[in-house]
Amino acid sequence: MGLADALKLSDWETHYLFAASGVMLPDPMLDDAEAMRTYIDALLQPNPALVLDVSWRIAAYNREWQRLFKGVWLTPSMHQWLYVSTTSRSIVRNWDEVSQWCVGWMRYGMAVDPDTVAPVVRMLMSITVFRREWQAQVIPVDPATQPWIVHDRDNGCESTIDMQVWRASPMPGALLLGAILDTR
Repeated sequence: MGLADALKLSDWETHYLFAASGVMLPDPMLDDAEAMRTYIDALLQPNPALVLDVSWRIAAYNREWQRLFKGVWLTPSMHQWLYVSTTSRSIVRNWDEVSQWCVGWMRYGMAVDPDTVAPVVRMLMSITVFRREWQAQVIPVDPATQPWIVHDRDNGCESTIDMQVWRASPMPGALLLGAILDTR
C-alpha cells in the first residue's frame, strides 16, 4: 500500500482508492472483535435498523427506525427522505454532516458498483442540495467520522447515533444499523 502510505490516506480513503481501481480490500471492521461485539450487542437492543436493497431503496426497517425517522415509510429511499422530506431537517439535527455521510457512501458505491448506483445518483442530481454536495465531495467523507444527531420527537430528547453500513456479499443491498451512543 505504498501509494496510500505516501499520500497519508486514511483507511477509508485507501479503501476508496482501491475500490475505484477495481480492487476490494478486506474490511478492517470485520477483523475488529470489539467493534463487532458492539454491533452484535446493538442488534439486541432497541436501536434503529434499516435494510436497503441493491438499488438503495428501503426494503425493511425496524420499529425504532420508523419511530425516529418520521415519514420514512412515505418515500422509496432513505436518500429521498433525507433530501426531499420536509421533516428530515427537523429530525436530523446535524443534517449537513449526515448529508456528507450519505454522499460519501454514494461516492463509494459508485467506485464499487457503478452500474447499480449510477441510476440512483442520476435521479438525486435533480435535487439541488444533493447535486451541490456531490460536486463538493470528490473524495468521499469517511462515514465513521459522522455520528447522526437525531431529535426524538416522541420523547423530547436528542440521541447521538453511530450509524454503520453493513454489507454481506454476495447478498445485495445493505443494513444500516445505528448504535445509540447517548441520549439527552
